Amino acid sequence: MVGIPTMEGVVSTLGDLSLAEGRFDDGVSYYKLNLDGASRRMYCVLANDLVNAHLLRGEYDSALAVASEASDIAEFSSGYERTVANLSLGCAMARAQPEEGEKLLRAALSALRVQPMGPHIAQATLHLGRLLIRQGRFEEARLLVEEHAQFITELGDSGWLLLGGDGPEVAQLKRMFRSGEPEIHLRLLGKRYLRNRDHEETLSLRFAELLAMLAANPSGIRGGELALALYGDGANTSTMKATISRTRKLVPIDSQPYRIGEACLTDFMQVLELLRTGRVQAALELYRGPLLPESEAPGVVDLREHLEESLRQAVLASGDPDAMIDLANQQGDDLELWEETRRHLPPNDPRRPLANARIRRIRKRWSTGQG
Repeated sequence: MVGIPTMEGVVSTLGDLSLAEGRFDDGVSYYKLNLDGASRRMYCVLANDLVNAHLLRGEYDSALAVASEASDIAEFSSGYERTVANLSLGCAMARAQPEEGEKLLRAALSALRVQPMGPHIAQATLHLGRLLIRQGRFEEARLLVEEHAQFITELGDSGWLLLGGDGPEVAQLKRMFRSGEPEIHLRLLGKRYLRNRDHEETLSLRFAELLAMLAANPSGIRGGELALALYGDGANTSTMKATISRTRKLVPIDSQPYRIGEACLTDFMQVLELLRTGRVQAALELYRGPLLPESEAPGVVDLREHLEESLRQAVLASGDPDAMIDLANQQGDDLELWEETRRHLPPNDPRRPLANARIRRIRKRWSTGQG
C-alpha cells in the first residue's frame, strides 16, 4: 500500500517502533520503503527519518548521502521543506563537520520557531545539544535545552532515542535537562575544588591535573596523549592508570578514549567559551586566577598559558578600560596592558594617575634590571 495517501504515516510509525525497540535494520528498511515511494512534496520529511536511522546505526556516510540528496531536492521546494532538509543535513554533518553542522542546526531551529513544529524543534535542539556537549560547551547546552524545554519535557526515553540519537553525549544531555544542570562542577582557577552532586572536596594536584586534561578534551583523549600531557617525555602509563583508577572514586571516567563520563561544568572551559562568544567582561569575572598555578604538567602548562593569553588578547581587543584595569591588576607588571589602559582612559578619568604611576614603576624596574 506504499504510495497510497496517508500510508506513509503507517510505514514511518512502524519504522519508529522498530528503532525504539532496538531493531535498527528494520527501521532503516521501513524508512527506505517510504522514501522509494515518496512524492517530491514529502521527500524531505521522509528523508529526515532515514537520516536519523542511519545515524543511530553509526552509518554517517549514508546519513550524509541521504541528507545531501534531500537538500538538493529542497532547493526547489517550499520553505518548510528546505528547513527540514537543513535540519537533516545539520544532523548528518554534526560529527565530522561540527562547525557547518552547528550553523545548519541553528538556522533550522530559528526557522522552525516561526511556525512551531514540535518534533522537529526537539530534534534540532537535541542534536545541537549533543554537538555542544561533545565540544565541552556544557553551559550553552544547558541553556539551549532550557530554552526549548516545552518541546522536550514530555519526551520519554524512546523519544530521546528517535529524535536525539544515542551515545554518551545524549545521555549527558538528558541527565542535564532532567536535573537542571551538570552534576559535576570543577573549579581549577586559583583552586582545586570538586563538587559531584552533594559531595564536595579539595582535590590533590595529581587528580586536578588529570581532570583538567579530561575537561579540556570532552570528546576524549587517547592514553598515550594523556600520559605525555601529564608527565612529558618521561610518561609512565602505569602511574597514569593508577591515578585514573583512584580518580574514578570521585568522578566517572570512560576509557578508549579517556573522558569524563558525565556532563561536567569546568570554570576554565567556561572562560574559554565566554571568550569565544565575545563575552569578555563575563569571562574576566569568572577568571579567579591562573589554572593550577603550581602544576608543571606539560599539558596543564600549555592550557594555562593559552587561557591567560586568550584572555589578555580579548581584553586588549575589547578597548574596555574597566576590563583592562581589572586584568592589569591581576597580571601585575604587564607594561602593554597598563599602556593600553591609559590610552583608553578619558583625560579627566581619576584612574589615569594610577596607570601613569604603574607604568613609571614598571619602566624603572626594567631600566635597573629588576624587571
